[in-house]
Amino acid sequence: MKPRTAKDYILYYDRKNEKGIWGVSIFKMWADEYNVFCISEELEFFTNSRLEKFEKYPIELIEQNSFQYIDSLQCSKWADKFYNLHNQESTKLKRLRKYHNEVCGKYLEWFGHREIKEPKSPPFFYEDNKFEIVAKDGKTYTLTTNQAAVVKAMYQSYIQGEKYIRFSEIIDNSNLIIEATKMSAVFDNNEEAKEALISYDNRLQKYFLKD
Repeated sequence: MKPRTAKDYILYYDRKNEKGIWGVSIFKMWADEYNVFCISEELEFFTNSRLEKFEKYPIELIEQNSFQYIDSLQCSKWADKFYNLHNQESTKLKRLRKYHNEVCGKYLEWFGHREIKEPKSPPFFYEDNKFEIVAKDGKTYTLTTNQAAVVKAMYQSYIQGEKYIRFSEIIDNSNLIIEATKMSAVFDNNEEAKEALISYDNRLQKYFLKD
């Protein structure tokens, strides 16, 4: 298992209208060459086609900050796991852990000021944003592009507090490159990973990530 690296993050701070265009004011966060935490001194204006739509607030800010908070938290957990496996910690790894702790702290501060609950961490580790390598209960699973897309869509629903999700919703949110009508078709060559990560509620007729 390789240690994860320091990544850049954006804290979506508040909605803002600049010259008639809606967007958000943001803080940028990054690590310097020594993995020391840095944050922009002033807010910057940022927008895109989604953020220009006023009706996207405040949910868009919450979603963006939630995704990035969990991503940084995962990086911190991977660093912890790497340390526990090798029973040693280099200066670089120590700074990496500290960096992600400070990033998480900024997001938690933002959630706290707005009385928003801390986003729920997923019940597995993922190596990068592709979700093609995930680990749970000490075992690592390698997923195909489609399988990773399904797990990622379920993960995005999970950290927003929507534990249960229909297969049709997963398909809509996952951009699969093959047509699939049921979960077994996606995981037809990786039943072990499906059994470890995904379960089905017969009453709700929805899927959910196993705790």
